[in-house]
Amino acid sequence: MELKVTSTTEKLNNNDKVRCNARCLIPPFVLCNSINEQPLNLKSKNAPTGSIQEKDVTNRTTPSKLDDPKPTADTKLPLNGGLGDNSDDTNTEVTYFSLLRSNRNFRLFLMSYIVAHLGEWLTYLASMSAIAEIQNEQIGNVEGDSSSRMAISLLIVIRLIPNILLSPIGGALADGRDRRHIMMGLDVCGSLTALLFMFAFHQRSVPLIYLATFLQECVAGLYEPSRSAIIPLMCPGDEEMKKATTMAGVAWSVIAAFGSAAGGFLASLVGIHGCYKMDVVTYLVSAALMFSVGGSWTVEEEREKPSGKAEQNMVIQGISYLRNAFFGGLIFLKASVFIISGANDVLYVSYSERGPPDYQASRLGMLFGSIGVGSFIGPLLIERFNDMDNPRVIQSLCLVGFVVMMVGCLMMGALTSFPLILFSSAFLSMGRSVVWINSSLLLQKFCAPEMLGRVSSIEYSAALLAEGVSAVMAGFLQDRFNVSANNVSLLQGFGCALLLTAWSFYHFSGGGATYDALDKDDSSTVSLTEQEDSSSVSSTDIEADADTSALLLTPHCMEVV
Repeated sequence: MELKVTSTTEKLNNNDKVRCNARCLIPPFVLCNSINEQPLNLKSKNAPTGSIQEKDVTNRTTPSKLDDPKPTADTKLPLNGGLGDNSDDTNTEVTYFSLLRSNRNFRLFLMSYIVAHLGEWLTYLASMSAIAEIQNEQIGNVEGDSSSRMAISLLIVIRLIPNILLSPIGGALADGRDRRHIMMGLDVCGSLTALLFMFAFHQRSVPLIYLATFLQECVAGLYEPSRSAIIPLMCPGDEEMKKATTMAGVAWSVIAAFGSAAGGFLASLVGIHGCYKMDVVTYLVSAALMFSVGGSWTVEEEREKPSGKAEQNMVIQGISYLRNAFFGGLIFLKASVFIISGANDVLYVSYSERGPPDYQASRLGMLFGSIGVGSFIGPLLIERFNDMDNPRVIQSLCLVGFVVMMVGCLMMGALTSFPLILFSSAFLSMGRSVVWINSSLLLQKFCAPEMLGRVSSIEYSAALLAEGVSAVMAGFLQDRFNVSANNVSLLQGFGCALLLTAWSFYHFSGGGATYDALDKDDSSTVSLTEQEDSSSVSSTDIEADADTSALLLTPHCMEVV
């Protein structure tokens, strides 16, 4: 008997009876036109030369006894959609330098990423300075008070709302369209929004700055899922993907450190107008770099472009996919980080006000720069411990990150010296970056490639929502209850302790990467005896969830009877 499934949406033969465990969902790389035919094509047409995608996918992703229509309990399936298994990879060690040297597409992408985010940092700092300057003119407040903190808190919230609302749509676009084209088009749109900042500052209008910020972040909300989801296509191997993800995180850190430290200097050198002009240029340069990448970067070579209702259905499918996936809870790792650290932007304004007013902007820049320094050091320290073949270790490192965050928050709350506050901020950021990068690696490891855009967008929206709540709460506690910045930092430390306890329970109770069937010492499959005890699934039931169930990564196998 043959199990014929030519795509995730085609019907199973009504005469076939499939019996499987409730979690036994068909990975896309197992679905074939027949047992002896090639698996579905889920790769980009532009895999870098010599990459894993150019190898024989069948030999790498299919079970060892695929010619047997009845897989045995010893049959093992790869953990990630078939794009990241290095079992048959060459013995050449992947380094950061070799990846940049040999992978032109990723090299251009990384340059585009650095240029675009440098412009965004300059705009963010320039907007904060512009709001403070305009308010000082209006109310004569030269040293800052609660109204300026609330205005900055409002700026932070306005930056987050579009990302929260539009990221799921951006995820559907990333999974259904060419990710490179999306990034180029949105870069051009971003350059137009940067022009609105110049007009708003010329009019000395805080509401117009808020409007420009909202439109710019609408672009960012649609852009981010494509940016994060294109990395596995450019670097499909496990080691390549790990290095590329770490390098992107380190690049963000360098931008944060340099952009924050240089933001005040550039604002004084070229003026706030000059910062906005530089942002226009960075958007256009970013688009030009992605144009140089060339080619088509879709998950599947032949996919009908979704629109309207179809994209809405894709978002719903993404949510359904995560609800049934064993790793679904991992999307809240970043949200857990930002429910704590999201308050720091508001707290840094308070910390920067301690001292001579003439140097407040410099102190604020140094505080934001400490984020970049800590985020740069953290991933490099733990990179040697990351093992893509053992995701349990990667998830354990996330717990280490929460411990570091907790210590950093408690130090910041207990210390009053500005240099020590800078050190505490950098230490906290080390833990935050460790959780951020390792949570990204886990999702890239487990998630099916054609669902990664939607999964990343849902994760990103949850993180930004948490950041907004944290920022508002920090401003509210300071302005309404006169809670000092140090005491808010202590509350952050206690919150970290609670989150560390919750995620430790998740980890040690078999959640996410510690899911029992993923244990190498046990087996990545469930015995046929256990499958026999589960209720059978009819072909009609499988058809109902074909778009999502066939994509779900599973350590279980199927028995066709």
